[in-house]
Amino acid sequence: MEKRNDQGYKKADLGLANLRCQQCGHQALINQYHCFDMGLNPQWKEVLMKGEFFHWECPECGAKMELSYPCRYFDPEQRLSIALVPGLDVGGGQETKDRIASMNERLQDLGTPGFLHRAAGTFFAVQELVRLREEGLDDRIVQLLKPLIIGALQSEGLQVWNGFFVEVEDPESPEAQLRINAGKAQPPQGVIYISLEQNQNSIGQERIYWYDIHLTDRQILRRGINETAYHICRNMLLAGGTGDGESGETAAETAWDDGQFHLYDLNWAIDIHNQRNHR
Repeated sequence: MEKRNDQGYKKADLGLANLRCQQCGHQALINQYHCFDMGLNPQWKEVLMKGEFFHWECPECGAKMELSYPCRYFDPEQRLSIALVPGLDVGGGQETKDRIASMNERLQDLGTPGFLHRAAGTFFAVQELVRLREEGLDDRIVQLLKPLIIGALQSEGLQVWNGFFVEVEDPESPEAQLRINAGKAQPPQGVIYISLEQNQNSIGQERIYWYDIHLTDRQILRRGINETAYHICRNMLLAGGTGDGESGETAAETAWDDGQFHLYDLNWAIDIHNQRNHR
């Protein structure tokens, strides 16, 4: 049996890499952990979710960078397996599909039957997938909400890089109850409220899906959207299928947990919205 270090990682899982500051050119050695197995190391989930793990600050000039390198996240309790492939979320198209197909060809070697398999391009996306699994949410629907939020910000002239799910606020939460008790019959600041009815009586009575929206200037805005929008996107997904050439409710339900790696991200969500708009 291979020895593990004090943090529980095999030597084969831990490596050193040279990192060059994009601003001043300073070079540094950083640790890279290539396998996060929550069955062996559950404390690393907390480290990952805090976000400090993949952020680096140059000791020379203070420039900040987000680290991204190939690794695997594995959680036997949540039955979740994530493969982080840097840049996989950039551009999309046939090249991305071919890379995911290659990952699925090697899937048997991982020995993870019955797991939800996802591909990601950044550690932000890995964080998001972990949160969604713990919340029991369909990650595809949560992705489909993003273009609605980002489009609203772009209409205000803001330049958006991406957005990532953070949490769900329940109407029974202390924050929501404070607004209701104060008689504020309107959504909290930063929330897009979509209604299918003429009256607004349900304001404050729905769950809110909160996202961190990352601007290109590195600012992060907290924005939310209501549960009616979530159900609209769910119905759109079930009516339109997966975006992979299959359509209908059965195809969409099956594709969510079919034992294969999938990349459901902002680019995928934009494609689904565009397909719907062109029908």
